[in-house]
Parts: sequence; C-alpha cells; structure tokens
Amino acid sequence: MVRVLVAAESEFARAGLKALIEHADSLRVIGSTTAGVALAERVHTLTPDVIVLEPPVLEDDALALWLAGVSNAADGVPFILVGDDVPRVQTRDLLHSGLRGLLSYDATAEELRAAVEAVAAGLVILDPVAVDTMLAVLERAVPPRVLPAVTPALATPVPSLTPREIEVLNVAAEGLGNKHIAARLGISEHTVKAHLAAIFEKLDVTTRTEAVTLGARMGIVPL
Repeated sequence: MVRVLVAAESEFARAGLKALIEHADSLRVIGSTTAGVALAERVHTLTPDVIVLEPPVLEDDALALWLAGVSNAADGVPFILVGDDVPRVQTRDLLHSGLRGLLSYDATAEELRAAVEAVAAGLVILDPVAVDTMLAVLERAVPPRVLPAVTPALATPVPSLTPREIEVLNVAAEGLGNKHIAARLGISEHTVKAHLAAIFEKLDVTTRTEAVTLGARMGIVPL
C-alpha cells in the first residue's frame, strides 16, 4: 500500500486529487494540506511515501521560489507535480531535490495513479507535453551534452535492451509522443513510459534525444 499525501491551495483541488488517487486499491491518501509550513508539518507527522501537489498560478520567479519551498518541505519524500506551467522553471535542478513526477492537467486518472505507483517504485515519470516544454527551456539555457565516442566493439545493438525496448526506441525516434507510440505498438501508455525509463537507465541518458542519438550511433536506431 502506497501512502500518499495530497497538497493544493484549493480545497476543491485537494478533494479532486484525493478522489482520483483513492480509486486504486494499492494507493491510500493519508492526508491533505496546502504547501509551505503546513506541508512540512504534515510530511513530518504522516511520513507519506509519495506527495502529489498542484502548483498555484504564479509568475516565473514566484513559481521557482514556491517549488524550492516544496522541495525543502518534502524533506526527501518523492513528489509529483500536476500542472502545466512547471516546465518553465529549471526542472532539472528539482530532480535532485525530490521531484520524481511531472504531469499536465490533461493527464487521466489512470495516468495519475500509475505515476504515483511508479514514483513509489523509484521511477521518474514525466508527461510528454511537459518534457517537450522542459527540453525547449533547457536547450536555450544549457549547451548540448557531448556524447562519448563509441568504440567499434559498441557498434552493435546493446544486448541488455530487450527487443520491445529497441522497438519503442525506434518509434520514439520518429518524434511520436507516448500515446502515439502506444497506439502504434498496441500497448498501454503506462507500458511505454516504463520501457522508456528502462531504456534511459540502460543507456545512461536522461532525455529521448540522447537515447535516440546514442541508439543510432550504436546501431539500435537505423540512420
């Protein structure tokens, strides 16, 4: 049973998130709160496994400060943010502060529950729309990462990738989002996310662009 703490400024939003999460037998909402000091107190007293938060509508600078406060209040507990404006902030830094899930308001109840379970299991879940926005911000602020040269011994497909993972990576190379990849391969979107997480870990990359680039250089993705 995954113990979940819900946080949002609006009581209506807290009730909505709680209702969506509690439909899963494996999840249990142990409390709800606002952010800030109240969140820190609830984390200390309830010791949740995962925190699900809805960010308020703020300007960029104020949103960055709010997210920094959430990171401190979470005190090491992994948290998921449900909102569309979060990628404007340097989410990369927050990944080191407890952020393990980022979903847009368009996420379904099933996607939210799957994200909570995945984060509780140690995975990072990012909504495709949020990823695209976040990457656009990072590409303007951070120089592209230079991948190491591949030796001839690595010029063949990586044995640790399963045939399905290679198939997912090849479809992802076409620039399709998770929903379209799932439709193309006849699998669920949650399964696509799980495969991508495994691919990132095995190839030691953090973005789809890096995975596709490295896959092409290793012969996994046809040029």
